[in-house]
Amino acid sequence: MQFELREITAADEKAAICDAILHGLPHWFGIEESIQGYIRDCREMPFWAVYDASAAVGFLALKPHNPHTAELAVMGIRPEYHRSGLGRILVTQAKAYCREKGFRFLTVKTLDESREDEGYAKTRCFYLAMGFYPLEVFPTLWDDANPCLLMATYLK
Repeated sequence: MQFELREITAADEKAAICDAILHGLPHWFGIEESIQGYIRDCREMPFWAVYDASAAVGFLALKPHNPHTAELAVMGIRPEYHRSGLGRILVTQAKAYCREKGFRFLTVKTLDESREDEGYAKTRCFYLAMGFYPLEVFPTLWDDANPCLLMATYLK
């Protein structure tokens, strides 16, 4: 397959891509209030999408926190494109952007392994393969049933 990576700068286009893809991922993004927050917040974030022909099939949005650290705020890839290298393309682009902007760390939050979930086990394996390391678990950041694992990678 031939994919095209594009930086998206138009706020409405970011929101539309985020909306379409997250609503297609109910296992990972099943809380409508959270989805609406991502759609709203990504409008102002650095944002990239991967296209298969004319359709966006994956995206990533970054949230700068301070001059040293940015967060991979939200990333989604349509289920039929999982395990096709799109996540790697997006995270590699995010790392390059962060290095260019002088960030030293890139972080991501995901579900901790203390809550068994096969999908999130694969997500954690992906982040480990991309050079992220577990830093700390926040048992109640999201809620008692969803312990948050903070992971980070050092951008050399």
